[in-house]
Amino acid sequence: MEMTCCITGHLLAWERHELGGAWWAWVSWVQEAGDRRVQKVVEVRAGSLRPLEPPEAYKDVPQRV
Repeated sequence: MEMTCCITGHLLAWERHELGGAWWAWVSWVQEAGDRRVQKVVEVRAGSLRPLEPPEAYKDVPQRV
């Protein structure tokens, strides 16, 4: 998945919030600063992501409600 800020990450899970019913996604990526690497895990709005693979590549991603 690509996030709107041009970061490519790995989709970990979809999560639907009870209030409002909006879908969010848990995404991880590695941030590099010089020779330092830090793994980041964040929750972002599903609508802010752009798929990089065909839809069937995401069929096994866990969904939580």
